Amino acid sequence: MSSATVVQVGSPPVPDPSNPVLASSSTAVAHTNPQPNNNGTRTSSTAAPTAATMGATFWAFPGTLFGALKARCAAEWAAYTHHEFVASAAAGTLRPECFRAYLQQDHIYLLHMARAYALAAFKSADLGEVAAALATAKEIVDVELPLHQGYCADWGVVPGADRERLETTAYTRFILDTGTRGDILDLHAALLPCVVGYAEIAAGLSPSSSHGKLESGDCGCCGGNMYAKWINTYAGSRYCDLAQDAVVNFDKLAKSRGVVVDGDGLCSSPRFNSLLEIFRTSTLLEASFWDMALKN
Repeated sequence: MSSATVVQVGSPPVPDPSNPVLASSSTAVAHTNPQPNNNGTRTSSTAAPTAATMGATFWAFPGTLFGALKARCAAEWAAYTHHEFVASAAAGTLRPECFRAYLQQDHIYLLHMARAYALAAFKSADLGEVAAALATAKEIVDVELPLHQGYCADWGVVPGADRERLETTAYTRFILDTGTRGDILDLHAALLPCVVGYAEIAAGLSPSSSHGKLESGDCGCCGGNMYAKWINTYAGSRYCDLAQDAVVNFDKLAKSRGVVVDGDGLCSSPRFNSLLEIFRTSTLLEASFWDMALKN
């Protein structure tokens, strides 16, 4: 499969009504506006779709605080999720040195994210919030970092060998400072652009192939895409579940603190504007992280 024709970059595809995952009305509702159970996690009796099978309506998350924030940062969100870095990766034309620089800095970023979720545990109001924060911190340490180290090994990158770049410092310290000065809701507003944005980006990079995955190649050889393994990770159902759960948990945290979004996506809480600025800044810093990698 030619790397130039592997994917179509742009808006996420509209769900196919013939897809058994999205066919029934009950499933469509569950995945359009996921409902929390007592633990604040998404519930569904059907198999989770991949990012590639989810449409633009799903990624808008209507009726949620995340959806309301994203809608009011549309230009910034588009600049982040349709950035030249991810478009080039999808086409297989991203320069390898840019991706290696990204991997180095993303390793540092993940270390700070583990710290951020530990901070979320400290900022929690009850045992359920503590458990959710610690579970995510453990996921980063036990799953995400080893997975990332595998990517580094594939690309001949030694984690920690590069200094922390200014863009990484600005982004991670903004998140940690936001969580230190504010509460757990402020902290999650700073974290969500990364968590959910990567899943949406993967949806936008979905190929026309029947399984919604890129075809791998060894550094661009054999007609494959050298970035396929990385992209497919975020297009898979496991990461989609994580992103959905993050949105549901954010809504649960917000409602328990009096921040409620109505059916029209409006929020009358005096906290909305401050949360919006946090969310907007993190989204801008995500785009600057891509910019940093392209400088190499």
